[in-house]
Order: sequence, then C-alpha cells, then structure tokens
Amino acid sequence: MASGYRFFLDGGIRPWSTPMSTADGWDNIGNYVYLEAGTHPIQVTLSPVLDQNVTVRLNWVTPSQRERNIQNAVSLAKTVDKPIVFAYANSPAQVAMTLDDGGDELIERVAAANPNTS
Repeated sequence: MASGYRFFLDGGIRPWSTPMSTADGWDNIGNYVYLEAGTHPIQVTLSPVLDQNVTVRLNWVTPSQRERNIQNAVSLAKTVDKPIVFAYANSPAQVAMTLDDGGDELIERVAAANPNTS
C-alpha cells in the first residue's frame, strides 16, 4: 500500500494512503483542465512539503482518443462471455459520485454491449 501525502489544489495537505497503488508506485492526484484546440501556456507552481520531493506529470486524452478507448472496450465486451470492469472509490462518500475520466460511460456502454458484465 502506498503512503505519503496528498496535495489538494485548495492548498490543503492531508495524509494519504490509497488502496490501489499505481504501476509506478506513486500516489496520484489530479486536476482536470478542458482546453480548446490550440496553444495554451500552462504554469504549475508547487512548494515542497515536509522536505519531500515533488514530481509533476502532465498527461492528456483527447475526446477522440477517449471515444476510441471506450469503443475498444465495447468491442472486446461483445467477444467474451463475461466482461469484468474494475472501478473503485477512495472513500465511501465517493461511491455515490460519478467516476473520473468517463468511467460511468465506459461501464454503461460495456454493460449494454454484454449484459453479463460484472
């Protein structure tokens, strides 16, 4: 289980432990920025906390790539007996919320493609 500190964009710092660590062993937080096509200056300012190093990674998925990712999952779901979709929440309060990165749409479309989805 990964442990450390989670940095919130509101400036808060809270102890963090995630039940599902990432492939690289880092805890991740995120902020979503929706941009129109074109060039945009992006500035990230962070201060180290508790004398720990801070690493910033930027990643993105275009709307067309997101759609291709979901369609690939739907196509695969049609070819198997029982598709399994993994989703998780970091707290009980998040269970009633929508999933990040279009997770709700992914689950709905996979389940529609194959009613044996778990």
